[in-house]
Amino acid sequence: MKKFANILLFLMLFTLILAGCSSGTPVGTSSEEPATNDGTSSEEAGEEVSEDGGGLVYDSSTAGEVTFWTFTADVYEDIVVNFNKEYPNINIGFISKIQ
Repeated sequence: MKKFANILLFLMLFTLILAGCSSGTPVGTSSEEPATNDGTSSEEAGEEVSEDGGGLVYDSSTAGEVTFWTFTADVYEDIVVNFNKEYPNINIGFISKIQ
């Protein structure tokens, strides 16, 4: 009886885990318009959306600064160089505890 109860408990927990991991809709099938970070749609935020519905049109003249924390800034140096080829007006900074 104890073995049956353990198997039943395992199956119930496994089912709950699978149900919790399911979003209910397949990935990429959302009919909603892409949202910005503040929750507004890209049209409300004044951003351009491509005519074919393929998503946002990125503007390489965008300017700004991004700073992030990391333990290994040297890992990101190549990524930042390639990013700055596409977006030269965005400065990337690192704050690292390991110098």
